Parts: sequence; structure tokens; C-alpha cells
Amino acid sequence: MKRFKKIAVAALLAAAVILSLSCSTTSKGAGRASSGEDSWTIMLYLCGTDLESSYGAASINLAEISEAVPADGVNVVIQTGGASEWHTEDLGFEVDPDRIQRWSYDADGFTLVEDLELANMASATTLSDFISWAAENYPAKRNMLILWDHGGGSNGGLILDELHDYSRISLEQLDRALTLGGVHFDLIAADACLMSTLEFAQTLSGHADYMLASQEVVPGTGMAYTEWLDDLYENPAISTRALGINMVDYALDKYEIEEEDASVYSLSVTFALVDLSKIDAVADAFNTMMLEWAELLSDPESFGTIAFGAFRMAEEYGFTNVEMRDLSGLAYGAKLGGLTPATADAVINAVSDAVVYHRNGLARPNGAGLSVFYLPSTSFTWLDHYARQTDNYGYLAFLDAARFDWEAPEYVYEHVPRFPDIKRYDYHISGGVTVDDDGNFTFEAESGRSSIVYIRYVLDYVDDDENVYRLGVSTAVDGSFETGVFTTRFDGTWPAIDGSFINIGIQEETMEYDSINVPVVYDGNNEILRVAYVYDEPLTGIEEENLDGDYYIYGIWDGYDSESGQPGRNVRPIEAIFGEEVELYLPAVDMDSGSELGGTLTTGVVEFDEDTVIEKVDLPDGTYLMRFLISDIFGVTSQTSPAIIVIEDGDMSIIALDDLISLIMSGDIPDNFEDLLDEE
Repeated sequence: MKRFKKIAVAALLAAAVILSLSCSTTSKGAGRASSGEDSWTIMLYLCGTDLESSYGAASINLAEISEAVPADGVNVVIQTGGASEWHTEDLGFEVDPDRIQRWSYDADGFTLVEDLELANMASATTLSDFISWAAENYPAKRNMLILWDHGGGSNGGLILDELHDYSRISLEQLDRALTLGGVHFDLIAADACLMSTLEFAQTLSGHADYMLASQEVVPGTGMAYTEWLDDLYENPAISTRALGINMVDYALDKYEIEEEDASVYSLSVTFALVDLSKIDAVADAFNTMMLEWAELLSDPESFGTIAFGAFRMAEEYGFTNVEMRDLSGLAYGAKLGGLTPATADAVINAVSDAVVYHRNGLARPNGAGLSVFYLPSTSFTWLDHYARQTDNYGYLAFLDAARFDWEAPEYVYEHVPRFPDIKRYDYHISGGVTVDDDGNFTFEAESGRSSIVYIRYVLDYVDDDENVYRLGVSTAVDGSFETGVFTTRFDGTWPAIDGSFINIGIQEETMEYDSINVPVVYDGNNEILRVAYVYDEPLTGIEEENLDGDYYIYGIWDGYDSESGQPGRNVRPIEAIFGEEVELYLPAVDMDSGSELGGTLTTGVVEFDEDTVIEKVDLPDGTYLMRFLISDIFGVTSQTSPAIIVIEDGDMSIIALDDLISLIMSGDIPDNFEDLLDEE
């Protein structure tokens, strides 16, 4: 991690040193405040948190600001806080982590204007105080607010303060802060992950004309600041719409590289500009759609096909903790599954009308610019929290009906009808596993076929001491959702890097590619390789498809923060670790539940370079466990009883545990498993 800070920050701040920008410190209330009314005031609420203390990301953006050439009529004011350490020394000034500080940036460089006692940057009053102070001291005809920090989507909120137990601002609190601040903004931008959502837009709609945000995880250095600031300095009369479009383009251009060398930056970065005056129409169409979904819950077959299409067609955002999905994709997939076309089209058209402009990386081709929180199986606490962030009553009524064990607030039913709770057994997936005559592990659903949305298999390695280590998850499963019969396509190989096996985690499964997370240790820290398995030919949904393809390693990411629960923004292209050693490992798991136990099995240490690839190699002799993982239309994942696989001298034998128990009871033990049972 230190390497990122020293190299990346130094490189981007070098230009600031050359410019020899000055920094002066003034007493509280002093500094350049507007004597009249300027064209623009840009308010940057810069909560540094670990993004700054560990990686220097906020300082990199300050360096980009310092490269813009100021002009009269545009005020740039910044509030810093929320980080235990700052790295602005090369810019010619120092941010005090023990204080809340307010800065201006103009022709004289960065000037300290206010020096305040430390406060929680994730407090609504801290934010509202900054807004009202900036508006009073730097009055302008037009105003922009940039919220810089972590973001967690509609339910996770944004702005985390690492000095205050990683507290955060929820959408409910943000609405309060903006109300107290008393400013109507021309544009509010979230330089934070996962915030281009319907719910965030609804929160902002009474306080701003436009929203700029990303559906996906945002790299640590976020938006591009130099270019759009120069645009504004050169032409303060530019329309907000044109400025926002430029900001989207500059952000994507910042991370774009040639396709053949594509990294996670260019693949996954998204930004969108949204006209907030059109958000009510989006919300109305969305709630109408969810009311139709709620009506169909009493018909598992009909609802199952709609939800299946929605799940499979809507892009997922967040890399691992997926609960944000593309809103247009949900509507389009539901339409394919039988939803009334006019209902789905109303959502798609409303989103298209509201999203003025958006650009997506190569791995996010279908996102339309607005996401929505969609995970009916989430915890009661998280649903209660979500209900406080939104007035999407139709959607809350659907969640209430879809969860027989959770109730929406009573006020919801002052606006929409109440629907009966689902009968859980109507959606319950049950079935049996066996090994067919061709030696394939097979699952046959006896009930709940219409509830199945994903079916995969998970493979574990059992060592001589009966420790279980997870090789990972595979989507190589043949079958039919109509018959409910599925078989694994397993040939005794597993993905490896330079012969060292890797743990495969499926983040997203599409007809063109699988998005994969591979846990590794790099520079002493647990990180995640971002990988895609791209099919040679897009899948069609038929049985026994051609699953040939190639693995591509796109980048490395520090994952979700264990303290804050927010997605990290330290996303780098894989080229950033060329010449460096990376430890590959398998996590230890409980044999029954599959939950991780904390231990690991190191499979190898690999030095990465441009020739590093993932390829399948033969598994060594030993004992393995295979289970089906079955995900339903509500987001619940369950697992079957396992099959036991024994590889000896390169030959593979497989038997379902249930079948083995029956044979043991009858005294007819297969030869290949006698030694295994003797050991047990």
C-alpha cells in the first residue's frame, strides 16, 4: 500500500511543485471572500478518510486542481477533514488532520481561510455548516457541490469519517444537511462509489438541477479535475448541462487506455449526468412496475419468469457485495420474462429521458446510468434502514409481500394497496443430487424450479488432516430451467497462475463473460485480482453450450473495508504490479456450511508481468468435495449435499454423498472409496 502512496502521489504532485504555487494562512474569516456575486462557487467537501491517509488519493485530486489556471468569477472552496493523515506537502501546504479546515483556491494558490475544531465530517450539521458558510462568503449566481469520499449505494450512504468510527451520512441525513444548508445547486456531484442511483437522485431532486455520479466502484483518484475547471475558468457562462457532459467525458478519458491493454479502470468506470427534474417520472414508472411485480407474487410461475429475466439482464454493481442493479436492465429483463411491455417501457423511457449523458467502460456495456437497490433477501435491519431512505411506496409494498418475515411501515399503505405475503413453500427449491451414468454430478429440482435464477457448483479440497480449502465457484453447469435437471461440466482441472491454483469467486454471470474475484496477498495486504472469463461465443441458453473462452486479468483492488463495510477505491490496472510478487491462496472453509474460517492454504508466490495468464491445469491426487450452489429470484443462495471426488494417479472417481451413505448401509462400498472410508 505504501508503494501506491509514494509513487502515485509523487508523480501527480510533481507538476504542482513545478508551478511553485504559494499557500498562505489567514485568520478565521479572512481570505478572499467575494465582494459581489460571481458566476460560480464550487464547494468541494473533501472527507479524506483512508483514501487519503493510506493512499493519498485526495491529495492527487488537489494536485489536479492546482494545475488548473484560475480566473475571476469562479470560486473554489474546499473543506478538509475525516482523515488521520494528509499528503499535501508537495503542494506547498499542509492539512492538519486534527482540525476541520476550509481553503480557497485562486490565483494565489491554496489559502487557508478557516481553521476550526475537529468535527465529524459524516455529520449532517458539519456538511450544512460548510454549505451555508460557502454561500455566505462566496455568493455566486450558480453553485456546485462535490461530495468526495467513499460511497455505498442507496442504502450504504456516503462520506465516511475514519476519525469518528467510520460513521456515514445516510440519504435521510443528506436531505437534512442540504435543507439546512439552504442552497439550491446547479449541480451536485458524488466523487464516490455506487451513487448514481434512483434513491440518491430522489434525495437531491429538491436541492439541485443536475446530479453527476457513478453506478460502479470509482477508482481512488476519482473524477478528472483539471480539465473541467479550466473549461469553467475560460467560460463561466457554460451551461450546467454542457459542463456536466464534459465532466463525464473527462472522467472516462482519465482512465481510458487502448482496448488490447484494457484494465479494470477502462472496463468498469462509469459516470452519468442526470436531470433531476425528470426523476419524479422515473420514480413513478418504477413504483408502477413494482406494484405489478407485487401482484404477480401470488403466481410463482409468472413471477419467476419475470424475476429471472430481471436478475439475468440487469448489470450488478459493487464487485462483491452486490445489491445495486441497473434500473433499466431490471425493466428490460422483466419485459423479456413477460411483464406488461408498456410497464417496462415506461421505466426504460423515463430513465433514458432523465439520464442526459452517460459513458461506461467496456465491462459495463448495458448500464443506462441509474441503479436501484434490489436485494429482497437482505437483513431485516437493512430493509428497515432502506425504508427510511426512500418514499418509493410501490417498491416497499413489493418488498413487504416478498418477505413474509418483514413489514413495511404502515404509512406506505396510505399510498398503495397492501399485498398478501408470499407462501414461502411456493418458492422453496428442493431436489436431490446424484451422479449420472456419464459420471456427472447432477441436481434435479423437485419443487421451486421457477425460483432458480443461477445454478453453479463449488469445489473444495480436503487435505490429509481433513482441513477444507475452497478452490471456488464455477458456472460450468449444463441443464434446463424448464426441466430443473442440471449437471456439472467438470473434467478434473482448475484455473491456476503459473501452476498455482487460485480461488475463483463469481461476481457476475452474463451471456458474454463471467466477472471474477480472485483473493491474493500483495505487499502484505489482502487484495482482489479483477478477472473476466470471456466466452469465445456468447451463450444462447441452450444445453451443452460451447463454454470455451479465455481468462483476462484486468486489475487489482483492495476490496471492501472490514471496518467501514464500504467498497475500497484503490483500484489499479494490473500493470501497476508488474515485477511484484503476489501470494496466491485458498481460504479455509467449514466442511458443512462453507463459511470461511480465517485460515488459508498458500498455493504459490508469483511474480506478475505482461506474460502472466490464468489457465486450467490438472488437479493433483487427493480428495475433493463438490456442491451445487443455487440462487433464487429473491437473492437467497443455498447449497446441496456434496459429491465426493477422489483423484488417484490421475484417474477421477465421483460419488454423491447421499448415494455413498446408501451403499455403506447396504455394505456395498465402491472400491475407489474404501481407502477414504478407512481413513475416516
